[in-house]
Amino acid sequence: MAGPLDTSSSLEPEVARARRPKWMALMLLGFLVHERPLALSTGTFIELLSRLGTSAHAARSTLTRMVDSGLLERHRRGRETYYALTPHGSRTLREGNAYAWHHADPEWNGTWTVLAYSIPEERRALRLRLRSRLAWGGFGMLRSGVWIAPGCVDVTGLLDGLEVLDDVRVFSSTPAAVTETTALIEEAYDLDEIADRYVRYITRWSGDPLAALPDELCAFLVLRSEWQQLVQADPRLPAEYLPAGWPAAAAEKLFRGLYQQLEGPATRTVKDFAGFLSIE
Repeated sequence: MAGPLDTSSSLEPEVARARRPKWMALMLLGFLVHERPLALSTGTFIELLSRLGTSAHAARSTLTRMVDSGLLERHRRGRETYYALTPHGSRTLREGNAYAWHHADPEWNGTWTVLAYSIPEERRALRLRLRSRLAWGGFGMLRSGVWIAPGCVDVTGLLDGLEVLDDVRVFSSTPAAVTETTALIEEAYDLDEIADRYVRYITRWSGDPLAALPDELCAFLVLRSEWQQLVQADPRLPAEYLPAGWPAAAAEKLFRGLYQQLEGPATRTVKDFAGFLSIE
């Protein structure tokens, strides 16, 4: 059996984020109870997270923070506490699933979502949070205060909770003839960094998935979480405008193959310790 899961700061940001206890807990819920009226016991989370190197105390603290942030809600039966997804938690997983299962080369009609904002210096912290959220949602910065994303983006949903909607203006548009799509993409996005993230994912998962993980369940959830972090930060630009040999399709093929390989063993593993509560 491999050692504890590496969550060190030396990992690239989307990998470190994917391996945090919060995301492991969400992946477990998505795997076992998403869209079903069920809650999972505290012991279920503690057992999973302990396999990934997280103490029982840290696991309980993670669950408390997830309740406080509105992702989970508690249900008590006797002396046992169970946790279920809130509507906000379900929406978070549903949006993540949509990203995870999109194909690497989506159809696109050439329309862009253009977002412009003006936030004064005294609200600099909010401005930084906005920029982070935009990048997370597939936007690229075209000019200072002007960001673009391919297709029609649900900006209201993307910026939910930031309280910046009065500071932004959003348009749907297509480039004029004098603006080449390839040049626009190269200006707004760091294509080398996006490609490198896919290459690093392929490198991490091309060998034995259990080489650095305790069992098939842990490998399955980490695989799924890392993939979601990766693709959710990718604007999914059409392949015809990307450099030759773009690695997204190869990474997607690897993810889907490993997902199918690990899903059955992961299901058998989790049945040994999962505790459920019906909340209908």
